[in-house]
Formats: sequence, structure tokens, C-alpha cells
Amino acid sequence: MSLDADTIVDRRRMRRKLTFWRVLAVAIAFFVRHGLNRGFRDFEISLLAAAWIVPLLSRGVAGATGIPLGLVVLLAFYVFTLRRALIDRATIVDEIAQA
Repeated sequence: MSLDADTIVDRRRMRRKLTFWRVLAVAIAFFVRHGLNRGFRDFEISLLAAAWIVPLLSRGVAGATGIPLGLVVLLAFYVFTLRRALIDRATIVDEIAQA
């Protein structure tokens, strides 16, 4: 078995891809747990499903259309996560102020 440059690059690319999947899976798991405890807001379940499935489809869609679908969905996931954190923080501050 010979290790040429293409094989090494492919292995590094796969390692980065797997690391990305692991980080995304952890973020989705925390978001789901928080949603199950406090309830989901509009479109959050659909966004979670899209964030989970898009890494499987993004390469094919980007090759066919030139649209980086993975980037778009993951940025949307990031924005909705930040939005959820700000809304929940405001709710907690209001609860503390009323007590």
C-alpha cells in the first residue's frame, strides 16, 4: 500500500468532515434537549431536521447548482440558536425581576 499525496489529502479531508459532523451533532443535541425542556418555537424542529440532513446533501446540491446549501442552513441554525438564547435570557431576567 503506497501513500501518495492524494491519499493523504483525502484522509485529512475526511477527518475534517467527521470532526465537523461531531461538532454539529453535539450542537443539535444540546438544542434538542433545551427545546424539549422549554418547548420549541416556530420552525425550530424543521431547522433541526435540515441542519442534520444538509451535510449529506450539500455536496451534490452545490455541484449541481453552485449554491452552498450547507453554509446557508448552518448559518440559519446559528442565527436561530442565538435568537433562542436571547429570548430565553430576556424571559429569565423578567422572571427574576418579578420575583
